[in-house]
Amino acid sequence: GIHTDVVGPLPRSLHGYRYFITFIADRSRFIVVKSMRTKSEAISHFRYFVKKIERQNDVKAKRICCILKNSALIQAIFLEYGLLINRAQRRSFLL
Repeated sequence: GIHTDVVGPLPRSLHGYRYFITFIADRSRFIVVKSMRTKSEAISHFRYFVKKIERQNDVKAKRICCILKNSALIQAIFLEYGLLINRAQRRSFLL
């Protein structure tokens, strides 16, 4: 499975980024964090991550666990990849 979350909007960075998306692959624990100027970039980052994980591990992604509230993004992921979608609860971590 894949765990993902979009964070933002944040104050604009020097390069214009206001969001970031995280991905964690269950099997390999491979982690990727990508900066984004808009939330709409999330689907292209997701496509890239899935292809990379599937190529590296020679397996098909089957499930995604996300906190994403954007139903259009979730629908696109489901329709394109046929993944089972588990909605996660947002948690607070003390550092």
